Amino acid sequence: MSTAESAVEMARTVEETPAETSGRPYAPSWVNHLTAWIERLPGPAWAFYLVAMGVAVLVQWSFGWWTGLIPQGEVSPAYAYYGIALPATVWLIAHLDRVAADALRGFRPLLGASPDEMRRWQHELTVIPARPAAIITIAVYLFTFAYYVGDPVASDTVGYTVPMLLIRGFWEGAVGALITILVYHSIRQLRLVSRLHEGARDVPLFEPAPLYAFSTLTARTAIGLVLLQAPGFLFVPDNESAFVVTLVWMTVLTAISAAIFLLPLRGMQQRIASEKERLEAEVGRRLVTTIADVHAAVDGRPREDADALNKTLATLITERDLVAKLPTWPWSAGAFWGFASAVILPIGLWFV
Repeated sequence: MSTAESAVEMARTVEETPAETSGRPYAPSWVNHLTAWIERLPGPAWAFYLVAMGVAVLVQWSFGWWTGLIPQGEVSPAYAYYGIALPATVWLIAHLDRVAADALRGFRPLLGASPDEMRRWQHELTVIPARPAAIITIAVYLFTFAYYVGDPVASDTVGYTVPMLLIRGFWEGAVGALITILVYHSIRQLRLVSRLHEGARDVPLFEPAPLYAFSTLTARTAIGLVLLQAPGFLFVPDNESAFVVTLVWMTVLTAISAAIFLLPLRGMQQRIASEKERLEAEVGRRLVTTIADVHAAVDGRPREDADALNKTLATLITERDLVAKLPTWPWSAGAFWGFASAVILPIGLWFV
């Protein structure tokens, strides 16, 4: 199934009637309704997100000019970043949901799940529960406006009119709510990945594609987190204390991104390692038996079976070497190096 078909399927799932969703474990959140609405718009969804990013940047610059935070007519990269963050977070949530749906289809041969079970897994992987999303959104908005009122100096809202406060609060509250929902949704997704790995019936080392299916999701989740946060590092004040704080945060962010990529795959890595040990033990037992037969053939003479035993021994040695070279990490080389480069590049740019 193509990416576009995956998006349409997820949009259809979100918009099902109550009768059709009777088997669903929970209702979709406002974020799912928003991404489903975007997918139903004429034209490709990426075009909408690009336009939305452009409009968001203009809105942020206009707000900066209006409030005097940036000189009239001056373009501010920092405000452009704050503008892009809102539609970019919505896009990232939708993108990770498509990746999760594709990964589940790739992993299906190892599950042996029924169509109903697959629909339930897909729902849990790609749909954010409505109630937690609503609670997060309300809490973030309450905190944002309480912060403005409680400490106008620290929040840099001294002299703001009511319309200014409402506009800024709406925007920052939306960004904060979406990022918090993204983190919550990603934690749910990655915990579910661990459960799915535990439920795999087989671990086919010689057909590893299904074993690697969810590494794309964990890698892109980690990369998305880094790319959302990394541009902010470019706008840190040029002083020693800010440098130290930023360095510490970048170190923490790198550790978190590595954990996001690795930890959900740890269970599958252990199963792959166990299966490899089992195969090596089987080959080892057959080698011991075959070597004993070779010795018996040599000692017993005549040696009619010597040639056949020699071929069997050579085959087993080849099998042993082949099994020994099997990787035990549940990701392809491309997924790992894509993750590593995406994490290292922003750090390198910041130091430059």
